[in-house]
Amino acid sequence: MTDLCSVQASGDADTDSDNNADADKRSLSIDVMIIPKEIDDFEESNISFKCVHSGTGLMMSWQRKDGIPVKALTITPTEKSIQISENKTTTFTCNTAYSRPIPEIQWILKNHSHLLLNGEQTNTTNNIGLTSAESTLNYKPSRTYNGWELYCIVIKSEVQKEEISSNLVTLNVTYPPDTTLMINGFLSNGIYYVIENNTGTLTCKITGGNPKPLLTWTRCFGNEIYISSGSYSTAECTTNTLTWRAMSYTDRLCTCQSIQMERNDSVSINVKVLYPPTIPIVTYNSKRVSGDIYITLNEKMLLDCYSNSKPLPTYQWEAKHIPVTFNRTLQILETKKMHQGHFTCLVTNTMNATEKIQNGSSRSTVEVHVLYPPAINTLENLTLVEGDHLNFSCSVTHGNPKETVFLWTSERHMTWSSQYLTKRNISRDDDMNYNCSVYNIMTLTGKSPVKGTDTKMWHLSVEYSATIKDFYVNGYKSERNVTATEYDNVTFICDIDSKPISNTSLRFTTDKTLVWTHSNMLSFTLSSAKCTDSGTFSCFGKNKHNIGVGSTKQLDLSIRCSPRANPTVPFTTNLTLASNVTAVLYFPILAYPKPESVIWQKYSMSNWISVTSNNNINISNNELNVSLSIYNLMETEFGRYRLIISNDVGSYIQNYYINAEERPNPPTGFRVLNKLTTASTATVQWFPSFNGGKPQHFVLNYSKSLQKHWAQEEIEDTGEPVLIYTINGLSSNSVYYIFLHSVSMLGSSKLSARLEIKTKEGMHIDGNTSFVGTTIGISIGAVLLLLVIFISIYTLRRFKLRYQHTRKNVYQNFIGPSTQKINSATEYEGIDLNTVGANIEPNDQNNTDTITDALPQNPYEKLDNILKDSNQYSELKPMDDNREDISRKSNADSAPETLQKDFDKAIYMNMKI
Repeated sequence: MTDLCSVQASGDADTDSDNNADADKRSLSIDVMIIPKEIDDFEESNISFKCVHSGTGLMMSWQRKDGIPVKALTITPTEKSIQISENKTTTFTCNTAYSRPIPEIQWILKNHSHLLLNGEQTNTTNNIGLTSAESTLNYKPSRTYNGWELYCIVIKSEVQKEEISSNLVTLNVTYPPDTTLMINGFLSNGIYYVIENNTGTLTCKITGGNPKPLLTWTRCFGNEIYISSGSYSTAECTTNTLTWRAMSYTDRLCTCQSIQMERNDSVSINVKVLYPPTIPIVTYNSKRVSGDIYITLNEKMLLDCYSNSKPLPTYQWEAKHIPVTFNRTLQILETKKMHQGHFTCLVTNTMNATEKIQNGSSRSTVEVHVLYPPAINTLENLTLVEGDHLNFSCSVTHGNPKETVFLWTSERHMTWSSQYLTKRNISRDDDMNYNCSVYNIMTLTGKSPVKGTDTKMWHLSVEYSATIKDFYVNGYKSERNVTATEYDNVTFICDIDSKPISNTSLRFTTDKTLVWTHSNMLSFTLSSAKCTDSGTFSCFGKNKHNIGVGSTKQLDLSIRCSPRANPTVPFTTNLTLASNVTAVLYFPILAYPKPESVIWQKYSMSNWISVTSNNNINISNNELNVSLSIYNLMETEFGRYRLIISNDVGSYIQNYYINAEERPNPPTGFRVLNKLTTASTATVQWFPSFNGGKPQHFVLNYSKSLQKHWAQEEIEDTGEPVLIYTINGLSSNSVYYIFLHSVSMLGSSKLSARLEIKTKEGMHIDGNTSFVGTTIGISIGAVLLLLVIFISIYTLRRFKLRYQHTRKNVYQNFIGPSTQKINSATEYEGIDLNTVGANIEPNDQNNTDTITDALPQNPYEKLDNILKDSNQYSELKPMDDNREDISRKSNADSAPETLQKDFDKAIYMNMKI
């Protein structure tokens, strides 16, 4: 428990006065807290303590005696900085306040480091036992410690807890300079070289010394531009740098003076100003010149040069096309054009200044003008086109001076006072020689003007497009239409006006060139002129100035000749056609004069029969061609034709052939000869129709059933007008169905009407030779009678039918044969054999042996149905000679509707329209 008590203290106290030996007596009465650990904090000595407890009246008292630390130090001298001389002793003192125990004083000299110094210490004790200490330091400084700080301290002890130090005293140690005064490194009488217009720099320098010496310059300025000077010191040295703008011709002696306290010193240096060469003075023939010098070609030239500098210069002459001359004088014995230009006198020196080496140079340039007359360059002759504008320059190499006077003159004494010869719309009359004359005026130094001239000739060539002046046949100069006789020699002459020379050609019609030449005159002879040489002849003239084909003239040549075919026009004389189309026989005419007679003929029955125009035939004539057109061509119109064409010179015959090529027409008049029918045979007859131009045969199909067992037989066409054929091996008392059609390598005809026959019962004639002979005789007689009647009726009906056909598929032989290939190998596919001729009954009255009823109603098949057939067929191949003969075979499995197809496939293959 801590109690508050009243403390009475009495004892000795410290005093701040060093002269008071006796301590003042003091009584203190304070209230303190009795805390044992804090009693040691009291710094008073000889203090008695008494503590009375307020509650109990208990009193406690005690007395303490202890050490007193130094509170302050005093250093003498007291200035912050003092000046002392190097190596001279200076005394310093350090005093402490009273303390217990005796303090110990230490001297310290510091800068970047600390140096401990020892002084002599004396102590003084007062009547209360406290001591004051004094330390004396006798110090002889060196310049090394200039600027160091000196102070004293009380060394720490048990009582002196903290280090007490005095004020700092900075030592300013004075000493003389370390080196002798110098200027730019020279002690005295040195030489300083400076270049004109450069900044001169002289540095007066001395090292060391405290205080720093004062440096000044004397006797160093004249009219120069002064820049700056001044003394400047560093820790190591003192300098005074003088700078100025150096001028030529200002050499002098400069002095630098040093003042330090009571010590003075000086040093001097010679200043030499260097300068480059002055602008050289040039003389020409001993006379001073500047700028231009005018001399004539081949004149002697002497040039001299002079300049001043420090040091003295060297000389050098420079110019184009001459070697460098290291001399004041330059001499050229004969000036040439190459000497035209700048001549330069170059002077140089080397200024070896103190601070740098610099080359000096100067130059003077004169322009040497070598005068000479103008010279006309090569004048290339000029070629222009008529109508162009002339603007030609008289090209010259200008003389010196360049001012040139030009004069043009022509052969016709015309003149132009200009460098350019100009004229608009030149013509061929301007084609001539011209002269160009030039001159200039040369003004020389010290001489009268001289006139220089030159003259040259030049030619103007005027070109123009080619024009044909005349084109004619020799002997017919003024005629444009010339008639000659076949096999005559015809000479053509073409005269052309052209520059340059024309490319000339003679052409027949427009695409055949007879002759070509590079000439303004063309002559060509047509030897032994032929009928084909009739036509238009053209002469063409052209050079590079013509546009398009150039100039041309024409004349017409007619060669008298008999008619003939024009070899340049193709035509065909052998036509292969189908019936019912149009055949055109064409003939391209070549004849002069025009044919007077044109006759067409057809060969018939060993005679030539004239053919004339009618409703079915048209004959066309004109100057270029004749033609014969036959419409709806019929069987009787196939064959041989010819054309006879004539004029007053002669005649010409041309043969033609119209060949047939089509499917055969179906047989007509197909009927059964009932009177010849037996129990095992049946006889039929028919009229062969037009075979289409190819060999034909006939295919006979028969069967007892409309569905099965069809048999075929092939019958050759013998050329007879009526064919009778007997079918053998039939069954007695049986009904057979029969139909017939024609076949050639071009296809099959339509099927005939279906016939029905019935064999007789049990009648055999095999052994009755007399009956057979009688039957054959009757048959032959009937055939002959039928043949006569057939031919008469057939001819009459055909004449009528000719006008019933329409015009189809015109074939014109002048563009080559055009044949419509028709193949009906499969045309009748799908025809039901049961319905063919189904309306004809076997015992019909119309199906009798009457010959007139057997004649065909229309022996020619129209092409309408054939052309409408959409079936396509492959190319025709001939019947194989080794083909299987199916005419004697019966296919029990074949239906009537497939019989026609089987037959076609077996015989004709790969037919194609």
